[in-house]
Amino acid sequence: MSYQDQINNQVAQKPQLEEEKLSKDNESTNESAQKLNSNNEPLLEEEETKKNTENLMQNLNPNKLKQLIEAHIGGGPFSEAIVERKKYSFELLKNWDSKKCELLFNHKNILETFVKKIEKKQEFLKNAMANVMKFFTQRMNQETDYINCYQKKIPKMNGIYQEVIAKKKDYPQELNGVNVKETIDHFPLFSKCLEEIDQLLLAKQKKLEAYKNSIEKDILKDLLMQENQEYEKVSQEIRDEIIGLRKKLAKANGNTADNSTKHANLFTEMLEPSNKFTLENKDLYNSEIMLLASSEEQIKLHKAMGKEIMKFWQKLSKIELNRLKVIQKAFQEFLVKSEEYFGTSVEYNNIRTLFVNIDSEKDLEKYLDLENCFSGKNQ
Repeated sequence: MSYQDQINNQVAQKPQLEEEKLSKDNESTNESAQKLNSNNEPLLEEEETKKNTENLMQNLNPNKLKQLIEAHIGGGPFSEAIVERKKYSFELLKNWDSKKCELLFNHKNILETFVKKIEKKQEFLKNAMANVMKFFTQRMNQETDYINCYQKKIPKMNGIYQEVIAKKKDYPQELNGVNVKETIDHFPLFSKCLEEIDQLLLAKQKKLEAYKNSIEKDILKDLLMQENQEYEKVSQEIRDEIIGLRKKLAKANGNTADNSTKHANLFTEMLEPSNKFTLENKDLYNSEIMLLASSEEQIKLHKAMGKEIMKFWQKLSKIELNRLKVIQKAFQEFLVKSEEYFGTSVEYNNIRTLFVNIDSEKDLEKYLDLENCFSGKNQ
């Protein structure tokens, strides 16, 4: 008897009650099998037979497929073909899942390596900014110390040659006379010169106060501190987004791993002859759908992570460029203020020319270049 005749006999011997259970999909499958039997052709090659059987299986929905498996679990070529088909599908899904996991693992490693290198470069630039702020803070403190020195430690020269003496003067009788103090300047011209020195130092002290206040307000507070606050805000927003995606990705990876394990266990259990298939808790198709759905979410989050990290790199480039420009402006302002209070010089002019020729955008673009970030250059 040919393989097609065996299939025909197997289907024809099923009880009438079983035929009523099957839907129109199952009836169309029987008709297709009968057409195969009516050809009176020689026995098909093994691969062709498998292909025809697979075509039949593709016309069955998952529930009907499980009903056929349950109906023919006792044996027979048709049930064996179904089992082989399920084995084949399982192996395809398992191989796909394995390759997917490998690709996603490599993708994640690349992203995390890139983030670490970007963070290392960012830390370098943040340390530079910290030193800039320290420089201006110390300059402000230095001027404050000078001011305190003028006010509290340097004695006034005016009056060092003046003597205060007590004299008794005659007053009307009702006052009975009193002792009064009188200041006598023994070196009046010398004292006049020393008074001018005191006035000169006082004027310098006032200039230092204005200079110190300018460093504190115009440079530190209005430029550097304000920029630093905005920088940290934007930087933290990007980091929070990446941290949130990492948590979601870890959860998705765990869900997918669990679904993969459950699917493999269920398939192994269903192949055991001692286990009876039931539609309630042995839904292999639903298990596949759950695995594919969680895998889709997993891939989606990996893509989102990649996009967010590239956004991090782009935003970092933007805020670092703005920071460099603010630092450049701070030092240019410092030179202007220094010239106002201490006078101009050739050195000031030379430094000012150097600052004008700085191309921060070009230098930063080279420092944060993607190729350099991945290759580890310019660390």
